[in-house]
Amino acid sequence: MLINHKILGLDIEEHSILAAELRTNGKHREVRNVAEFVFPENVSFEKPAELGQHLHQFLRSNHFSAKNAVIGIPVKWLIMRQESIPPAGADSLASILRIKAEREFSLDYNDLVVDYIGQGRSTEKSSLLLVATLRQKIEQLVETSHAAGLTVLSITSSFLAVASAFRQAGFDDGYGLYIRPSYAEFLVKKNKSVNLLRHVPAAIGGQQDTKADVTVLGRELRRLVSVLPGTGSETDTKKLFVWNAADISPETLQVFEQSTSLQTEVVNGTADLAVKKSVKTSESGIGRFAAAISLASAAGKPKLLGIDFLNSHIHPEKKTANGRRILRAVLVGLAVVLCGLFLALSWHSEKAEVAELRTRLEDMRGDITEAEAVIDKVSFSRGWYSAKPKFLDCLKQLTLAFPTQTNIWVTSLAIRKDMQANVTGKSLNEESVLQLLDSLKSNVSFSGVEMLYMRNIGRSSKEISFAISFNFVDGR
Repeated sequence: MLINHKILGLDIEEHSILAAELRTNGKHREVRNVAEFVFPENVSFEKPAELGQHLHQFLRSNHFSAKNAVIGIPVKWLIMRQESIPPAGADSLASILRIKAEREFSLDYNDLVVDYIGQGRSTEKSSLLLVATLRQKIEQLVETSHAAGLTVLSITSSFLAVASAFRQAGFDDGYGLYIRPSYAEFLVKKNKSVNLLRHVPAAIGGQQDTKADVTVLGRELRRLVSVLPGTGSETDTKKLFVWNAADISPETLQVFEQSTSLQTEVVNGTADLAVKKSVKTSESGIGRFAAAISLASAAGKPKLLGIDFLNSHIHPEKKTANGRRILRAVLVGLAVVLCGLFLALSWHSEKAEVAELRTRLEDMRGDITEAEAVIDKVSFSRGWYSAKPKFLDCLKQLTLAFPTQTNIWVTSLAIRKDMQANVTGKSLNEESVLQLLDSLKSNVSFSGVEMLYMRNIGRSSKEISFAISFNFVDGR
């Protein structure tokens, strides 16, 4: 579809846009131009028409001629939820995800644009990543592009485009980290599907390229990996793919690998992107434009984008003939009229019966409330006074799991009737918390052990607060 075409990839930063023009000729792709557009003072996406005019002038002065563009936005603009979906066909999957998006996201659904990553199955449950962003931001991007004389083909995540473009480097399963000069983006792939995207604050590259900076980033990454669901002994076997878009030196990257305790592979340059480079830019310099090049490479290939907020899988474009649309509208209108007639006829005959049933329900409401309270108390007491008090066994195993040192303690413990529990506490260091997490995971009496959070208390205190969830299964 895009043979002999020029495509523009626009990678959105906080106060700039990284642009890359790619020429496609069949299977051959060539990077023709790269440049960074820095926003003028007091101009942003809040003024899309004015920003678009400046972008138009920038593209002309830097000899960009492509008219079609693929835009990538940063992960910090995204809202994500991992969802478990029941068996569903392609027709019903979009409806299920729309309902989940309306319930799961705190913002009004009409203020969001929603898409998803993954594939539903008709015979078994599946796990999908529901992704949303503000509709206002998408509209501002489109208006800015139109003011710059561009036609927007797709809007997606920059990092998703990078991760898809580098599949031939072996990135099908594991961790990915895209290091930029002012922040980093973290991604987890399992079974060739993305199930986590995360923004990681950082300040490295350029004048900030120090071993201390990457050590801090490495420790933050290790902390992030330690609280991922399902991590444990298998963590060390996963490879970390690093995209160096901050021009970090190889020596400094070695220090970063040591601080993460993960096997690391650095992916760089146009060779891994499977494109030729005619622009006069070094491989290290062009690495910063990897996202923009990947976005342009994904044009016309929806599967490489993962998500597309202009062509959402949840709101697919309907291509129905006018005749079918009219017939469907007539049938729907007829059904509405028949339903209204039926309701009108039955309303008079059932009005008295409904009133009587409501009266009886109100009379019984007090008895129902008392009965439910008695049932709850009896059910709760059985957990403590039955022949096998599982609560006491749970407390015993939890006590044995704690380190013998006095530098970690519990502040609260909540155990539900189904033996799902949350324990919160404090520690003088992170090592004791990680030791407790490993001890719980290795104990056969517990399952589903997950770190909910581990963070500094703040202010002048050096204490660490933590929370861990688990299920007690009494596997002795």
